[in-house]
Amino acid sequence: MSHSLSKSLGSFTSYSKTAEGLALKSKNGQLDITFYSDKIVRIWAFQNQQPEDFSYAVVGTPQTTAFSVAENNQSITLTTDYLKMVIEKSSMRIQFLDLSDSVINEDDAHGIRWMGEHISCYKTLQEGERFLGLGEKTGPLDKRGRGYINWNTDAYAYGPDSDPLYCTIPFYIGIHHQQKYGIFFDNSYRSTFNFGASNDRFASFAADGGEMKYYFIF
Repeated sequence: MSHSLSKSLGSFTSYSKTAEGLALKSKNGQLDITFYSDKIVRIWAFQNQQPEDFSYAVVGTPQTTAFSVAENNQSITLTTDYLKMVIEKSSMRIQFLDLSDSVINEDDAHGIRWMGEHISCYKTLQEGERFLGLGEKTGPLDKRGRGYINWNTDAYAYGPDSDPLYCTIPFYIGIHHQQKYGIFFDNSYRSTFNFGASNDRFASFAADGGEMKYYFIF
């Protein structure tokens, strides 16, 4: 896949601590990390001026969460009582780890990207990883190796592989090596989810517009 016309966050430049997390500035934008609990964190990336903090779907508010911040030349690490996040400075790529440093979920080398209004986030496929979710979808329960469109559709007389259907829920669960996590993509635009369709390297979620804002749930 060519990324000659796409843009990433670029390299890290600075950060400031907020009441609920960190605001990290980069060459091409900003990455806001907000803890809703010690197991739930919101990732919000944008290129220019920070948009209004608004959601059609999420009614919960961030809870006061104890976390520590450690920095070295390569990365910044945030740690709660259950979860560790490592942000790579050169690319703003995010790793989610448990407290024994086992990978729960991590960005692929492409990370978060924009192509015009289109936004996407790429995740490394873990060995044996399985995917469940997205609401009303055809096909097997495990969605590994498939791609889906999220866009409510009046799909009369649909078949076993028809997509999209009537109900679309931008939430999925990943399972691998006894690790379990959920990702809720908070975006109301037409979106797509790729769970390793035609590749063995990455999963991704993307939307035709709106914001790159998702919740990681350990």
